[in-house]
Amino acid sequence: SLTMLPRSLLEEFHRVRRLIRARQRSVPAVSPALIAASRSAGVRALEKAQRSDGSFELVKWSQGGSPAPAHHLFATAWVIIAAGNSLTGETRERAARSIEACRDISGYWNFDPSMGIPSDADDTACAMIALAACGRTEGERDAGLLLDQWRHERGRFATWVSDDPKWQLSDRDDPVVNLN
Repeated sequence: SLTMLPRSLLEEFHRVRRLIRARQRSVPAVSPALIAASRSAGVRALEKAQRSDGSFELVKWSQGGSPAPAHHLFATAWVIIAAGNSLTGETRERAARSIEACRDISGYWNFDPSMGIPSDADDTACAMIALAACGRTEGERDAGLLLDQWRHERGRFATWVSDDPKWQLSDRDDPVVNLN
């Protein structure tokens, strides 16, 4: 939900949306300088949203009907994937350290350890992509983790990294994991 975004990002979102709508109505073209200024303001707002531990807490989920902050791994990974090239090196470095700190002992990442769910291939893939974008990767070891999730009999990747049979049911496999 847009209402869950920090105010500075929400303002930039609405400003860019107005610029796009103006362009679509054949209003005189928006100048490249205005677009660049808006982009820069959005990147600055995003960098200001970075927490002291290097993470980005932009994703919210509802627990018991009230908003609660979600674990920061997925949001931090996606900030790097989507905007990493626009961020400063320091911002990327701090985010990479935050992502690395979320890695569990088995080498995987988990969407939110407080939820009691196992680590998963989706968050692991996104964390690897983000770290690679920051110049960090362990190559074959990391790729091997994801390849271990391939289920030949199903022709797709398993979502959850767990020996518990309830997490291995085919209806638990998520097509978004295959995309990542």
